[in-house]
Formats: sequence, structure tokens, C-alpha cells
Amino acid sequence: FARRCSRWFAAWDAAFNAKDASGVAALYAEDGRVITGDGNVKQGPAAIQALFQGFMDSGFHDHQLSLEAVDANGDMVYGTGNWKGTGGDGKEYGGKVVNIYERQPDESWKTVLHMWN
Repeated sequence: FARRCSRWFAAWDAAFNAKDASGVAALYAEDGRVITGDGNVKQGPAAIQALFQGFMDSGFHDHQLSLEAVDANGDMVYGTGNWKGTGGDGKEYGGKVVNIYERQPDESWKTVLHMWN
């Protein structure tokens, strides 16, 4: 499961750093939710894509996720880690991240919950 989470983190960073908001959104389930550091909730691919497009448009770049711990329960995997990146203002930002992945009917794994501080 750690390899699966690490691959997701790498795919997410690659899409974000390529300024590919639709690629980021494709990593989430149809009912996936993102809870931002300030407590806002975005649900579904369109809202998630718009959220991350906003970060990209603001100049946020060099995003890096690193995995800390993984656990699993049936068709769900829980990953925690750290994130960091550079804002459009040139400042470094970072914090903790939690992702919950769920096996989809097609056997792929998608994020159903992603939150950070």
C-alpha cells in the first residue's frame, strides 16, 4: 500500500507542477472531496479542478508530497504525509496532508478525501 500511495503522491505532484489541473482532478473519485487548509470543502472533479487551477494561476509551484505512514482496511487505504511548495509570492509553504483512497468498481484506486493544513 505504501507503493500505491507513493505513486499517487508522485502523480499528483507531476500533474500539479505541469499545471495540469484536469490531470490532478482525474486522481479523485467522482464523489471525492478536498478539504483545504482553511476548511473549505470542494467535491467532485469540476470543483476540485477549479480549486487547483486557482492555485496554479496564483503562481504556486514546486509542489512536493512526501509519504509518512500508510494503513489499509479492505477497499480503503489511508495515507499521511507532508507537503511543501512555493507560492506565487516566493514564500515557502508546507504542512501535513491526509488522503483516503478507495478501490473503484473498475479496480482502480481514487482519492475520496484529501485534506491538509
